[in-house]
This record gives sequence, C-alpha cells and structure tokens, in this order.
Amino acid sequence: MKNVHKLAYICANLLMKKLNENHQRRSIYYYGLIIVFGAIIKGIFLVGSALILDVLYPTLFVVFVFASIRIIIGGYHMDTYNKCILISLFLFLLIGIISKNFYSYISNINSIILSCITFIVSLFCIIKWAPKENPNRPINNPIEIRRFRRLGLIYIFVWIIISIFYNAMIIHNVLDSSFKMYSISACLSLLLAVFTISPIGYTVFDFISAKRKAK
Repeated sequence: MKNVHKLAYICANLLMKKLNENHQRRSIYYYGLIIVFGAIIKGIFLVGSALILDVLYPTLFVVFVFASIRIIIGGYHMDTYNKCILISLFLFLLIGIISKNFYSYISNINSIILSCITFIVSLFCIIKWAPKENPNRPINNPIEIRRFRRLGLIYIFVWIIISIFYNAMIIHNVLDSSFKMYSISACLSLLLAVFTISPIGYTVFDFISAKRKAK
C-alpha cells in the first residue's frame, strides 16, 4: 500500500497546484484518492480471484449486498488497509464458494427458513447496535443515529419481502433452482454485515487484527 499512498500524494499535490489551493485541500484530495485507488486495487484482486475460483457472479452479488447494507449500518474497520483487503477478500470469496457449491444441497423450504432466520438475526442486531460509526466519519448526533437505524430497518424489511418472493419464484419454477445460490449468498452477506456491528464480531476481528495486546 506504500505505492498507493505515494501515488495518491503525487496526484493530490498536482491537483492542489493546478487548482491553486492550500495544503488543507490537498489533504482532502489525498485521503479521497487513497480510498479510490484502494477500491480499484481491491476490485482487481476480487474479480481476478473470483474468476480463478469460478465464483465471479455470486461473489459480486455478495459484495453488492454487503456494501449496500454496510453503508447504512456501518461496522468494524481493520486498523490497516492490507488487513482489510485480505480479510474482506477471503470472506467474500468464501461466501461465493459456499453459495455456488452448496445451494443444491439446500431445499427450497430450507432456503426460505434461512431467509427468515437471517431477517430475525439482522433485525435484532440493527435495533441493538446499528449504526456503528466509521472512524473517518463519527456518528454522534442522536437524530442521525435514529435515521441510520431506521434506514437499516427499512432495508431489512424490503429485503425479506424480496427474498420470500424470489424463493417463491424458484419453488414455482419461474426461476431455475441454480438461482438459489444468490438467495443464499444474500443471506450470508447480511449475516456477515450484522456480525461486524455486534460485540462478538468486534471481539473476533480485534483478535484477527491483533489489536489486543497482552497485559
């Protein structure tokens, strides 16, 4: 990631000089470009790995579901970008692999049951712990906290309606049974997202991130 930081700094410096702005604006450009360049690198690694493992579509769907809810409810952040890339790539690819290779072993009814369990768990976690603030964007305003929590609840209610309808189409052969892997990947993505806002999730990721030091 050193090269990414270096490139971001060079580009931010050029922008500052081109637009005749101060060093404070350069810092804003710098951090923004780090996010952009980092996202591009993560995307390249993700797509490349998913193609090699032949799980591109379910993995991309995992990323879409996870990212869409995480924007609303927040979640754990690794202390370094390298750890973030490695852990997120591993988890996204793992869900993609599980969804693609095990959907045929899950009956249609069990798929709906999984969706309902996901809904209940997600509902509880969002009411209890959402939103979790981003270190780069603290959420301290009670009105803002309630707004994000309400958006999270709306999201999960809309999701369960779509999920049940989607599974019903599979049961009635409107969709091929292979589409079940997207239903499973959505459930696992949501469970992962709400896990990252729970105290247990923080404990697990703190351990992975080696944040806990021996006293």
